[in-house]
Amino acid sequence: MNKPKTQIQLEVVTSMLSKGSNNELEIRIPEIKSAMRFWWRGLNYFNIDKKTSKIHEEYIKNMKEEEGKVFGDLENQSSPLYIKFFQKNSIQESRRKVVGIKGYRCTIKPTYDFKLNFYLKYSNYITYSLQKYIELLEIVSVLGGIGQRSRKGHGCFAVREVNMQDYNIINYNELNIQLLCEKIHKLFMHDTKPIYEIKKSEYIDGLKVIKRKLTPICNYPYVEEIYIGEKELSIKELVSKNDKWTSKLNSNDYRCVGIHKSSRYSCPVYVSAIPAGKGTIRTVITILKNTEIDIKDKNTSSQYMKYVRDIFSEFI
Repeated sequence: MNKPKTQIQLEVVTSMLSKGSNNELEIRIPEIKSAMRFWWRGLNYFNIDKKTSKIHEEYIKNMKEEEGKVFGDLENQSSPLYIKFFQKNSIQESRRKVVGIKGYRCTIKPTYDFKLNFYLKYSNYITYSLQKYIELLEIVSVLGGIGQRSRKGHGCFAVREVNMQDYNIINYNELNIQLLCEKIHKLFMHDTKPIYEIKKSEYIDGLKVIKRKLTPICNYPYVEEIYIGEKELSIKELVSKNDKWTSKLNSNDYRCVGIHKSSRYSCPVYVSAIPAGKGTIRTVITILKNTEIDIKDKNTSSQYMKYVRDIFSEFI
């Protein structure tokens, strides 16, 4: 029996810092798979026995079991999905300003296009169809990127063509929170109930966002809110604005926003970009649950809310 396969064409939207073991620029398949896993976890919702005393452990256990069915694991099965990079043209490089780094760095140039071949190795007992993997990749292209500084707008890409009959490719120019929410609903439902809805933001007064409806009872960085900007920016403006709010965070030792005196952890506010007009983008801001703050601590919570508002103020 023929195994399902298709070819997908992608385009780099913002300068990408993706390098191989030889420190040379390249599109790395493990980074693409990692991004798909990351957003699959963050957008999902998993059942737990609420009577258990180990709620967090139970949630993570159930998440890993389901994740293994979709992406494979070390114990039970290898990944059902096989991705192969198809490179027709050599990687186009350009030296560009990078958020949070002094000077210029060699990056993969925006507009560089490349292709991925998607194969399903196990077509008889697969949890995800090939179409679902592609739809997940499209959601990843909206919410994030690959390579260094992907949380600050670098490494974003767009799905430009899918070699699959009757597949309706994402239209980034028309994309808004309603259309994205519908796309998320197609992949992420809990017992036929939607995990997300369109509501007012908890962080910005009056701002409508995609907001989590079903909240996991665990300390995991799941997606809380998603905002899609309407304003078109140049990539240079995106880097400048990201630099501005990043420098604010780095100027203070605030554990609640990604910096701590003794250690670092990833900022829970994720800024990405989708293509708009020629040479312009629109920003997408995703707020993940901050696992490092106690929401009952009013001082720390108010500091965190203030910095989230500062980030939004740069892009709204």
